[in-house]
Amino acid sequence: MELKKLSVDEVRPNPYQPREKFDEKKLNELSDNIKAHGMIEPIVVTPKDGKYMIVAGERRWRASKKAGIEKIHAIVKNYETETDIKRDSLVENEIRENLTNKEFYDFCESLAKSLGKEYYNKEDGINQLRLVYHIFGVSYDDNRSKYQQDSGHITRTYFYTRLNDLKKVYNKGSEELKKAVENKEISLKNADKIASVHDFETQNELLEMAKEKDFQGMKEELEKHRIETDYQVWKGDAKVSDEKKKKLVNEEYLVAKLETRLIDWYDNLVNFNAVLKTDKKFIKSFNEESRLRILDKMKPIKKELDTLTQLIESSMEQISEGV
Repeated sequence: MELKKLSVDEVRPNPYQPREKFDEKKLNELSDNIKAHGMIEPIVVTPKDGKYMIVAGERRWRASKKAGIEKIHAIVKNYETETDIKRDSLVENEIRENLTNKEFYDFCESLAKSLGKEYYNKEDGINQLRLVYHIFGVSYDDNRSKYQQDSGHITRTYFYTRLNDLKKVYNKGSEELKKAVENKEISLKNADKIASVHDFETQNELLEMAKEKDFQGMKEELEKHRIETDYQVWKGDAKVSDEKKKKLVNEEYLVAKLETRLIDWYDNLVNFNAVLKTDKKFIKSFNEESRLRILDKMKPIKKELDTLTQLIESSMEQISEGV
């Protein structure tokens, strides 16, 4: 790396620039500041086709041109690959001035695709943990506790959390939810919760609640959805209808599956009952129709539990006879 004074005409924009739009008002403010005080921090460039391509600092370069500055200071840095340029460009833009959610996610996806299958595949999309490790130059095989101890941990966690939430929204969210996130109509935290619901119609109902700041209503709807989903998942998991799966199930897997299923089902009931006992306001916060819905959902569960009790007694008796 070396520091040089370059003509603004020697410098070219970065085709990998993650920012799709530059705020004209902020650009003018920066231009006025540079005109009055000069450009305090140099931009970062790399040699490209006889010129210098910007890696970091395109806003400062644009503002300098607006201010009529003919020469600017630049750190000239050589890169081995285009993905390294993309990485530094992403970090620079995100830390200096937040990218929009769409700019951030689209660029992360582009970077992940350019890095190969370990970082992106069609089924799962971005491997956000590997990508963040790569962006910040941390080995994926490093000890995790060591990874969390250095000074860059907070920044990496922010990158990972934002990317993780956006991945859920863009992969599982309705079009209305995506637009709301892009326009910053709701927080990313609430968008992540809404995207956890698989039904788009329900997502849009929750979105309206979030826009109206009806967070209590959101909480109730999400809790109802979680209870119903957990029940349906367990119910579906309890039936192995696929003949191929039946053939693949070995004795060890079957025993482990049975243990896990029974423990999880029991824990879910214990936890739900504990909430009802300790938080008296929890069930009262639901309207009458919602409480009736919960009761209706619990009736078939009770019926299945009665059957399950009989099956357990029968199974225990048969197992005991075989011991």
